[in-house]
Amino acid sequence: MIKFCQWLTTVLFLMLFGLPMSYGQQRTCGSAQLQQKLSKDAAYQRKHISRVKSFQLVNNKSKRNAFSCTDTILLPVAIHFQGISNPDIACLRDLSQNQIDILNKDFQAQNSDLSNWQAKASNYPGVNPGAACIKFVIANLNHPSGFNLLEGDPAVTVNATSGDFVNEWNNYINIVVRDIGDLGYAPLGGLGDGDAITIDDNAFGSYGCGQVFPQFPYNIGRTLVHEVGHYLYLNHIWANSADVGGCSNDDAVADTPNSSEPNYGCPSQHTSCGSIDLYMNYMDYANDACMYMFTEGQALRMNNWVQTNLSNVSNNASIVYTNECATCGPSACVDLDEDGYCEGVDCDDNNDAIPAASGTACNDNNPNTENDIIQADGCTCAGTLSICLSQGGDADSDGVCDDVDCNPNDACYPKPVGTVCDDGNALTINDKIQADGCTCEGTTIVQAKLYLEGLYNPTNQRLTSYLNTQNLIPFSQPFNATPWNYTGSESVNAIPTDVVDWVLIMVRTSDNTILSQAAGFLTTNGTIVDVKGNEGILIPHAYNQYISIHSRNHLAVLTKVPYTSAIDLTTSLSSVQGVSQLKNIAGRYCLYAGDYDANGIINNQDYNRWILKKAQLAAYLSVDGDANGIVNNLDYNLWVGNGSKIGVQSIQY
Repeated sequence: MIKFCQWLTTVLFLMLFGLPMSYGQQRTCGSAQLQQKLSKDAAYQRKHISRVKSFQLVNNKSKRNAFSCTDTILLPVAIHFQGISNPDIACLRDLSQNQIDILNKDFQAQNSDLSNWQAKASNYPGVNPGAACIKFVIANLNHPSGFNLLEGDPAVTVNATSGDFVNEWNNYINIVVRDIGDLGYAPLGGLGDGDAITIDDNAFGSYGCGQVFPQFPYNIGRTLVHEVGHYLYLNHIWANSADVGGCSNDDAVADTPNSSEPNYGCPSQHTSCGSIDLYMNYMDYANDACMYMFTEGQALRMNNWVQTNLSNVSNNASIVYTNECATCGPSACVDLDEDGYCEGVDCDDNNDAIPAASGTACNDNNPNTENDIIQADGCTCAGTLSICLSQGGDADSDGVCDDVDCNPNDACYPKPVGTVCDDGNALTINDKIQADGCTCEGTTIVQAKLYLEGLYNPTNQRLTSYLNTQNLIPFSQPFNATPWNYTGSESVNAIPTDVVDWVLIMVRTSDNTILSQAAGFLTTNGTIVDVKGNEGILIPHAYNQYISIHSRNHLAVLTKVPYTSAIDLTTSLSSVQGVSQLKNIAGRYCLYAGDYDANGIINNQDYNRWILKKAQLAAYLSVDGDANGIVNNLDYNLWVGNGSKIGVQSIQY
């Protein structure tokens, strides 16, 4: 609740006062400049060189052995916010945990967008995503004195430190968050002696807390992932220790392809130094949303640096409370703040004052509210939003007036568009909050099987692939013409061997509103596949909606019931809407051939198209009803045999 309310308050503030919501700059990292500055300190340089030599001995040996993660190394973290105006400590603590959660998922290769690698892996032989055997935990015990932190409080300080070195917090991984010129910087090979990783206050975490507000496109928390990589002795993938770039320089990691310079934004592909740049790597300069992996070599290098040079941090486990409590019952529960509420039911397990009694006076730090009290969940502090008095009130005290709140009784909604969620449907993936701020919806893989009359061979119950064997099928989807006017970008570099032609799928509501479209291939066994050859087509909004399937020259069909599982149109006439919309051929059902203008009616207009192209050879034409590359009387026979056949009116053009 605190996270969303703080996010909403910040967004409203930005909207009201016209402040920018995103960065226009490219990613910058000041680690190389920091390292040059540190190298001028003779004492630091002696210590650093000694640590590097120790690391190299271990690293060279480990390269010859298979890496195995048996016991995850725990690294205590302290986070220091500096120069923060009107800080909300509860929100900053939650934001800190949000950033550490992101850090752990990315370092342990558990981030959901790592699935994007599957489509790219073939471009990078010998490269695999790597998982570091490391877990970062915000310390919550035995804090240094003088910082007003109680036992059980997370090691999060606000305006209590200054600069990039915090002597009192040695033996921690220190993270400083403040307003700086770069997005972040860190020493190349941190020593855990009070040194720190520094992050700009517009690049920390994935939501805002007042002044600390991550700006697009650096709003997924990966600036810290990048800088922690430096702290654990990773360089930019396009540079050596001097950070100079160029093909003659290397990052000393064998499985990162050599590249000449940074990649910015969201590149689709960039080649340099004789190979394709690994731009999605956390140690390049891509946007947060477009970087999603370390390599195995990088993970091994970071583990070796931790084991060799950060034992002072990893051995300091006494500053992290992980014991199980026996007083809050059941015996296996965890009560981090020792307030008697187990972790599973405590809405803030880092604050022993929460949960509190509903109705307890509090301050939600929102100047537009009054009568602030703790809500029924025992955690959320909210008041009455005065601007909502003429807009239906604010029943859930979430700062959104009921008249425009898609769920006025739940303070969790609306949520930012694109927030990861779970729609409860095992058949969808990439579930996200939709534009209304409430609806959680994923993308469905629509699986279907169908036969086209003109291509169907009843003897072997397969479709002919003459167009494919004659190399007549285009590499890009053909439905960008009348009557479909579909603008999708589906294309391939080569047509798979079992493909017979392109098909178009549309997702429709019960009142025939088209929600989404996608093109794919029809194979010889009647199965629809996507352009990568995977069975089914990934398409938004498809679950529990109607599906229409279109070819270039057969009568389109519309499913009888909303889509909830794979559909087979070859075995039942009742699988589609309308009267006799599938043709029975030797016990199997096919789409009617002869709709050469694809308007949903087989009539003289289709004949007129055929007669104009009659006797053409080796052509990809809609009037080639049997798809053999020849326009002749066989195509006429298909048309005349189905003359006057009318498709379902709701999908006619």
